[in-house]
Amino acid sequence: MSYKSNTVWSQDEIDILKEYYPIMGMDVEKLIPGRTRWAIAGIVKRLGIANNKRWTKKEDDIIREYYPKIGIQVSEILSNRSDDSIRSRAFILKVTEPVKKWTEEEDNIIKTYYPSIGCKVVKKLNGRSRNSVSLRAKKLGVVHNVLWTADEDNIVKEYYPSEGTLIANRLPGRSPESISARARTLNVQSNKVWSKKEEYILKKYYPRIGPMVAKMLPNRSESAVAVKASRLGIKFIYR
Repeated sequence: MSYKSNTVWSQDEIDILKEYYPIMGMDVEKLIPGRTRWAIAGIVKRLGIANNKRWTKKEDDIIREYYPKIGIQVSEILSNRSDDSIRSRAFILKVTEPVKKWTEEEDNIIKTYYPSIGCKVVKKLNGRSRNSVSLRAKKLGVVHNVLWTADEDNIVKEYYPSEGTLIANRLPGRSPESISARARTLNVQSNKVWSKKEEYILKKYYPRIGPMVAKMLPNRSESAVAVKASRLGIKFIYR
């Protein structure tokens, strides 16, 4: 899915937020394709829309009865609750999910991808938490390789000045943030000019949501956003 870089919210989107955010919370994200959770959090705060999505006794009873048996699959019963919210609620209720044996296929996925992307491999392992993935990787003796190779450094030196964090496409497993940090370590600067539209978005939203405005600026990392804001004299007003 491509995220909307256009900062203007349509009236239809705002109407959806006003109607469904109070009862769905961040799950309203499913009704507004292309909008990130950060963007939604910022707009509902500005509009003064509160989340009244409290857990009912019936929902708690469902978690107590089924979570120990089927784990996160209980989300199929609680369709209006996200996996993260269900796990959090189960933790509060002191209800644990069943021990799920690791399959050979899952182990192979960890061995293949964990060294380069770490716990982000959880996206390839349905029903597994970041903590369980980390523990499994440790048991398998698989380590997240955070060291940069000479080849990777050469790519940063050659392409970062012209492409910026877009070189993530040339560096599998490296995030835009880690690339920006490595570029600073190597004293390599990006010559990618900020557009007027990007600066407008930065000036409008950085004071409200800080570096998270990077979510609205494709190919700009939070680090790059913070640096640019500092150069423009834009301050994050923490509330």
